[in-house]
Amino acid sequence: MKTWICFFLSLSCFAQFNYSNFDFFQNFYTKSEIQERLKNYLQKDDGVSKFYELSNESFKLLDENKNEIYQLLLAQDTFDIPFEKKRAPLRVALDPGHLGGLYSRLEGRHFHQLPTIENNLRDDLVVKEGEVNLYTALALKKKLEAIGVEVFMTRSEIGVSSFGVTFEQWLENHFEEYVQKQIKDLSEEEKKEKKLQYYLLNGQDKFDIFSTEDLYHRAEVVNQYKPDVAISLHYNSCGVKLADNRYIPSKDNFTMVFTGGSFEGAYMDRESHRYNLMRLLLTEDHAISVKLAKAVVKGFVKNLKVPIVDPSLHIAPYLKSFSIKQDEGVYARSLAFVREVEAPAILGEPTCADNPFEGLELDSLVVNEDSARIQAVAQSYFEGIVEAFGL
Repeated sequence: MKTWICFFLSLSCFAQFNYSNFDFFQNFYTKSEIQERLKNYLQKDDGVSKFYELSNESFKLLDENKNEIYQLLLAQDTFDIPFEKKRAPLRVALDPGHLGGLYSRLEGRHFHQLPTIENNLRDDLVVKEGEVNLYTALALKKKLEAIGVEVFMTRSEIGVSSFGVTFEQWLENHFEEYVQKQIKDLSEEEKKEKKLQYYLLNGQDKFDIFSTEDLYHRAEVVNQYKPDVAISLHYNSCGVKLADNRYIPSKDNFTMVFTGGSFEGAYMDRESHRYNLMRLLLTEDHAISVKLAKAVVKGFVKNLKVPIVDPSLHIAPYLKSFSIKQDEGVYARSLAFVREVEAPAILGEPTCADNPFEGLELDSLVVNEDSARIQAVAQSYFEGIVEAFGL
């Protein structure tokens, strides 16, 4: 295990997919250290191993055709290298997940609960996740700025994306640009056919394209900001969705936090996956992410009185299928934001928004950034940041 004088080393200031960024780590890690990291948080399945070769002398990253992309020479003995990196104040990027507002149904994060005894027989109880994500981020931003932390947010209005536009504005001004990028390498005849197919897509399909573009753009603008740490704020769901888009409220409620990692072989033909596997393998981004995640989970349990998720629950199968456990309630998973952001990054799921108690606390008719539940979640993130970064 390397001992660092610096608090962290991140690649957020480097050019995207420039593998020479990793030259600092030549002759730095031993084979056993590389194997340990691959096993503990990076390699979810055997398919990943098709994209690298590991010997006593080197680690070679390969593309889908087995061509060498980058070779890292390995050390033969463990040793410590002092490295110092200082920057004040701390720079934090906050990403309030989803959009909320009129788009909450389109993005599948509109939790309209059926009336039950637990939710006071309310027939109008709705939680719009994109809105409570934003309120939580705004509340956290105030707390952080009050102690001198610099804060960047990927979006700051309900229904407005990280592009600074709504879905309708994107359709009007940017959809054609998106289509042209998708068809640029086709023949003229193929372009006409494919373009027509895009324009004949229904509204939901176009919104899904917009959401995916927005998601990756969030990571892009965060990387441009060059934060010391990035947090994507979400709320979970575990109820049963009915045909009319109503939810049978879930009596389950639990908390968890994700970090980057747990790569799958099926996606390693994508350059961003290969590059970020290398980044998380060599930098301390993952170690710092886990440190922060553990502190945030502790805050969720203390302030929200919600238990840590039980990975055996049938309502959270993704913890076994796609994730690698790092600690209680902390899981490495190849989610876009925590994978693509080139800095320590976590994605928080403090509670289940479709739980009847949470529904009453996060009711879209009355919730705002000063609501008690929003403040408690924001305080949990705040305490985690303070603990992890020694503020």
